[in-house]
Amino acid sequence: MVLPRGRVDRRPPRPAGFFHRRDQLHRPLRCLAVPGRRAAARAAAGARWRRLRMDAVPADGGGGTRQTDGARQVSHASARHELVSGRLCAIERGVFTTGSVSHRPAAPPQPVRVGLGGSSRRVGQVGRVGQAHDDRPVMTDVPPRLDSLDVFRGFTIAAMILVSTPGTWNAVYVPLDHAAWHGWTPTDLVFPFLLFAMGAAVPFALARRRGSPRRVRRHLVRRALLLFGLGLVLNAIETQPLHWATFRIPGVLQRIAIVYLVIAWLTEQGSLRAQIAIAVSVLVGYWAALTLVPVPGAGAGVLTPGGNLASFIDRMLLGRHLLNRLYDPEGLLSTVPAVATALGGVFAGNWLKEPRRHHRAAWLWAAGFAAMTAGLAWGHAFPINKNLWTSSFALFSAGLAAQALAACDWLVDGNSWSDWSRPLAVYGRNALAAYFLSVGCDSVLTRWTAADGSSLKAILYRGMFASWLRPCCGAEAASLGYAVAYVVLWGVILGEMYRRRIFIGL
Repeated sequence: MVLPRGRVDRRPPRPAGFFHRRDQLHRPLRCLAVPGRRAAARAAAGARWRRLRMDAVPADGGGGTRQTDGARQVSHASARHELVSGRLCAIERGVFTTGSVSHRPAAPPQPVRVGLGGSSRRVGQVGRVGQAHDDRPVMTDVPPRLDSLDVFRGFTIAAMILVSTPGTWNAVYVPLDHAAWHGWTPTDLVFPFLLFAMGAAVPFALARRRGSPRRVRRHLVRRALLLFGLGLVLNAIETQPLHWATFRIPGVLQRIAIVYLVIAWLTEQGSLRAQIAIAVSVLVGYWAALTLVPVPGAGAGVLTPGGNLASFIDRMLLGRHLLNRLYDPEGLLSTVPAVATALGGVFAGNWLKEPRRHHRAAWLWAAGFAAMTAGLAWGHAFPINKNLWTSSFALFSAGLAAQALAACDWLVDGNSWSDWSRPLAVYGRNALAAYFLSVGCDSVLTRWTAADGSSLKAILYRGMFASWLRPCCGAEAASLGYAVAYVVLWGVILGEMYRRRIFIGL
C-alpha cells in the first residue's frame, strides 16, 4: 500500500471499483496496491512516500488472526525499517477476509431488512453499492443513522396506535380524540408528526441511492404504489361487508404515499431555495383557494364541513367513496398543504444530516418555535383545522414537530439517552409494520362477532378492563386501559423483532 508521509495514520480514499465485500476476496492478501488519481497526482508533485507491506496469514484455529514478523515493516528514504501502528494495519477491516491483518473483533451481523416487494437485504452502516448510468457499481456515501429520528418516529407511531384503538369510542378522554372541527387536540398532531418524520427521513434514504437516478425514481414510484395499496387493504378490512359503490378510497397510508412521492421527487430534483419557495407557495395558495374561490351553493370563504372548497372537490371527484357523506379528512385538496408539513421535515433532516453542526438541536428548536408561533398567529385569520389541513395548521404542527425532534436529538444523540429511549425506537425501526398490523388486527377484532352479535374486541374489553376499571375509575379510564395494553402488546412483538434485527419496509 502506498501512502504519503503525512497520511500514515489516516484512512486512504477508496477508489471506484474497490472490493467492498468479504466474499469477493478468495484468499488473504500478500500485498495490496492502492491505485488512483490522487496517488498519481501526489507522486507527480514530488511527495515522499512510505511503502507498507502487509503479509497476513490465517491464525491457528478459533477463527482469529495473527501477523507475521514482516507485516508491519515500512521502507522509505530516511529509514529502512520502521514499525507502523496497529490502527493503520487495520485499515479497511471490512475488506479483508477472516485471515486478515486486523486485530479488531469481527463486525456484528447486519440487520435483515425484509421488503414487501419480495426482497430481503442486509442493511449496511458505512457504504453501499449504487448503480451508475452504464450499470457499473459505484460507491455512495451513507450518512450515519439518526437514533433520535427513530425515537421520534417511534413515539409518533405509539401515540397513533394509542389514539386509534380505544376500548370503546363512546368513552374517550377529550385530549385523546380529534377536535370536532376548528381547533386542535394532541390527537390532531399525531398525523402531521408522522408526515414530518417521514420527510426528515427522506434525505437519509435518498443519500443511499445517489448512484442511479433511474433506479431512484423507480424505487420512489414503487414504494408509493405499495403504500397506497396497503391503505386500500386497510380500508377493505375496516368496511365489511365490502360494497364497491361506497368503498372509501382516501386514507392515512394513501395520503402518506402521495406526499412521499412528491417530497422525494422535490428533494431529489430541486434545490433548497426551490423547496422553500414551493412550501411557501403551497401554504399561501391553499389559503387563497379556500378563502377566495366561491363554492356553488355556499359562496367564497365558507369553512363549514359541507360548504368549503376542499369538501366540494372531494364530492365532485370521489363521489360516495368518502369517509363521511360531506367530506373526507384525508381528501384530495387537503393533501396539498400536507406536502408543506412534510417539506418541513425534509428541511429538518437536511439540517440534522450534518453531525458537526454546533448547537444543531437548539437551532432546530428555535426554527420550530418560530413556525409554531407563525401558525398560531395565522390561525386568527385562517382557523387551525386538521380535517381541512389549513395552512395555519400545517405551519403550526410542523413547528411543534420540529421542536419535538430537536428535543429527541438533544436527549438521544446529544446526551446518549439511547438506552432509555429504546422502547420507543423499536416502534420507529418498524413503523410501517407497527401501524399496518396494529390497525389491521384492531379492525379484525372489531368485525369478528360472536354468536350473540358482540365483537371479539367488545368481549375482551368488557371482560379484561371494563369489568373492574369502570366501577372505580370510570368508563374513560377503562377504555384508555385497553388502548395502553394494546400498545404494550405490540411493543413486545416489535421488541422481539428488534432483538432479532428484523425490519420490515418497502
